[in-house]
Amino acid sequence: MGGHVVLARVNNGGSLILGDDSVVDVNVSYIPTGYYTYNALLMADGEGTSIENKGDITSHGVYSVIRADNGAEVSNSGDIFVYATSSNSSEDRAAITRASGEGSAVHNKAGGDITLISDQTPQGSGGI
Repeated sequence: MGGHVVLARVNNGGSLILGDDSVVDVNVSYIPTGYYTYNALLMADGEGTSIENKGDITSHGVYSVIRADNGAEVSNSGDIFVYATSSNSSEDRAAITRASGEGSAVHNKAGGDITLISDQTPQGSGGI
C-alpha cells in the first residue's frame, strides 16, 4: 500500500494546508525493490496533526496519496486524480487514502473529488 515517494510528512501537532491554487503533479516509475513500505505522498502522524488539500493532485505512479496515523486527520476538498495503469514496475497496489490507529481520519469533504483510473485486476499470491 505504500510507495517510496513522500512529498510531506507532518507530525507532533503540526499542520499543512495545500491551498486551492496549489498544484501537485507527480510522475514516477518505481524500481522494483521487493520492500513493502508504509509511505504515502502526504502523511500525517499523531494527535492534533492535520493536512488539508484544497488544490489539485495528479499522480502517475504514486498510488498511495493520503495517510493519517495515530490520531491525525487529513481532509480533501480539492481534486485528486490517480492513474494506476500498467507500468514496467512491480508496484501494483492502490490505496488512495488510508487511516490507521485510534482517532485517525481521512475526510473527502464537499467539493472534494477523488478519481482512480486503473487497469489492475484482482490477483492472489500464495493465498493472499
